[in-house]
Amino acid sequence: MINFYQSDSINRMLWFRDVENTDATKFTALWNDYYHAAYHASHLDFVKYYVGKRDIELAFQFGPNLDLWAYHIFVVKKMDCCFLLTRSYFRHARFTYKAYSIINERQLDSLYSILDSINKFPVGASSENSYLGYFVDNRRRNTYFIDLESVVAPPKTRRETRKEIQALYDFVDKGINWKKTYRL
Repeated sequence: MINFYQSDSINRMLWFRDVENTDATKFTALWNDYYHAAYHASHLDFVKYYVGKRDIELAFQFGPNLDLWAYHIFVVKKMDCCFLLTRSYFRHARFTYKAYSIINERQLDSLYSILDSINKFPVGASSENSYLGYFVDNRRRNTYFIDLESVVAPPKTRRETRKEIQALYDFVDKGINWKKTYRL
């Protein structure tokens, strides 16, 4: 396991393999924020890795949030007539949750409908906010990010998530029948 922490390129490759795997791998528990060479999630590296992947329809990651710099990571992989959707929660440079679901074309189209209603920004554009969603859409050959912190505020004393962002959260949190496979 010494090579795991000494080679950035091997560590990176294994991290992405872990993200796409439905269950924990023999490396899942090894990521740790206290090892400098252990891979740390990066929006731009995520986009770079998934652009043009033929079997990946859509990959997206939300983060970092205030839960020890955590990321929600989703990958939609084409498999015959359906899609494998994996979900990972990467907190403090550790995988703390993994799940997967098999979805059909209709469900994926529903996700695309939700995404179509959200204001998008090109990758590389700057943003004032730190909690963002980065997307690699290989179906439409597009990359973009969305601002997940932008809120509507009527009344001004209460922050409320915009309805189109809430629809996205509801889809990934409640609209998918997740099968949990790993929890730290």
